[in-house]
Amino acid sequence: MQGNGLSPTAALRSMRAGPSSARSGAGTPRLCYKLKRSLFLVSIISLSILITASASADDGLDFSIRPGWGRWWLPRNYSVHGKSIDALFNAIFWITAVVGVLTQIALFYFLIRYRHRPGQKKARFIHGNTRLEMIWTAIPAVILGVLALVSKGVWDRYRYADDPSVAQVHVLVIGEQYKWNFVYPGKDRKLGQYLVFPQPSDPKYRKLPYDEAIKRINRDILENPLGQNRNWENDPDAKAGQDDDYDPNPGRPLILPVDKPIAIELSSKDVIHDFFLPNFRVKLDALPGMAGRINFTAETTAQSTQELSIDDPQLIGKPLWIDADTAGAQWQPNDDASQVSYFINGVDSGGSPVPVRGRSDAMTPELIADLKRAGFKRLTAVTHPFEVVCEELCGSGHYSMRGEVWFVSPKQYDAFIRKDAPANSGAAPPKVAAAVKSPGTLSAMNP
Repeated sequence: MQGNGLSPTAALRSMRAGPSSARSGAGTPRLCYKLKRSLFLVSIISLSILITASASADDGLDFSIRPGWGRWWLPRNYSVHGKSIDALFNAIFWITAVVGVLTQIALFYFLIRYRHRPGQKKARFIHGNTRLEMIWTAIPAVILGVLALVSKGVWDRYRYADDPSVAQVHVLVIGEQYKWNFVYPGKDRKLGQYLVFPQPSDPKYRKLPYDEAIKRINRDILENPLGQNRNWENDPDAKAGQDDDYDPNPGRPLILPVDKPIAIELSSKDVIHDFFLPNFRVKLDALPGMAGRINFTAETTAQSTQELSIDDPQLIGKPLWIDADTAGAQWQPNDDASQVSYFINGVDSGGSPVPVRGRSDAMTPELIADLKRAGFKRLTAVTHPFEVVCEELCGSGHYSMRGEVWFVSPKQYDAFIRKDAPANSGAAPPKVAAAVKSPGTLSAMNP
C-alpha cells in the first residue's frame, strides 16, 4: 500500500470502489455494444430471409394470392362479408403494431438512458401522475370498446344474416376423420335429416339379443354412414331428404354458386373439426352433436369457369364440367342423385365413340384430340378451384383433411341440382366426317 503512495484510508476506499467502478465504467459500455451488435445481426438475418423467400416465390402459382409483398399478407378475398373482416383485421393489426413498436422503443430508450453509471444518484420513489395514468387507461379502453362493438356487428352479419325474403342455397357439410362430406338438396331445395343413427332400443332392433342388435346396427351404419333418416313414409321431416344428393363416400368437391346467398349447415360425425375457406373468410368449428351455420355470398369474381379454346394448353389435366345444358351431353340416370353422371362423346382415330365423363376424367392430349375430331371447338374451363381445409387438429391424419371448392355460375349450379335429362339424351353418338359441325360450348373444371 505504501509503495503505491496511497494512505491506508485511500487504499481501502479504492478497494471498495474498484470492482464497482470496473463493472459500471467498463462493463456497461461493452454490454451495450454487444446488445446493439446482436440486435443488428438479428435484424440483418431476418431481413435477408424475407427478401430471399419473397424473391424465390413464383407469383404464377396461385392467382388467389396477391403478388409481391401480398404473399406475406392475407389471401385474396372473394366474399361479400370478407371486406368487413379484412378491414377489422387491418385495424387491429396496425393498432397493435404501432403500439408494440412504440412500447419497445420506449423500453430500449429507458434501458439505455437510465442504466447504472458511476456517481449516479439513487432513484427515489414517486407516486406518479394521476392524470397521465387516467389517460393511458382510458385510451386503450375506448379502443377496445370500439373494436368490440365493430367485431360484434361483423360477426352477426356473418353468422346470423338470414333473410327470409331471399332464397338461399343450402348445403350440409359433415366432417369426419379425415374427409369432408357434402350433401346437396334435390329439386325441392330442402335437406333431409342426417346424423340420426340407430339405437338398440329402436323397434327394428329391440327384440334382438343385444350383441346381435349391435352387429346389425354396425352393418346398417356401413350402408348409411351419415345416418340419413330414411323413414320417408312416416316422418315428414325425413321425406325432404329422399331426393338429396348424398354420397356415402366422402371427399368429393364442394360445388357452390357465385352471387347467391349460401347457407352452410355444419356438423361433425366423430371429433371436433374446423371448416375453413381461406379465400372467403369462412371459418367455424364443426362439433359432434351440434349444428352450426354459416352465411356468406361469393362475389362474381370468384366464378371458376372460363371459356377457352379447345387448343388452349390450360385444359390439360382438368376434368370437364358437363350437365344437362351442355351441348352434345349424354347422361347415365340413377335413382341415387349422387350417382347421376353426364358425359360427351369424342371420336377416336378409328371412328369409335370415346365417352368423356364430367367432373372425373382429367383432360389429356388424346382426349382433346378425340373431342376435336367430334367437332368441339371451345370449352369452358374452371381456371382455379379453391381450398377447403380443417383448421382443428383432429387426429393423426389431420394433414390430409383437405378438399376443393368449385364456384360455378348460378345457371350451372341450378343444372347441377336439377339433374335433368339432356335435351338430346337419346341422340346417337357422333360419327367421323370430313367436316363436323361444332355442337357448341362445353364446360371444364380445373382441379
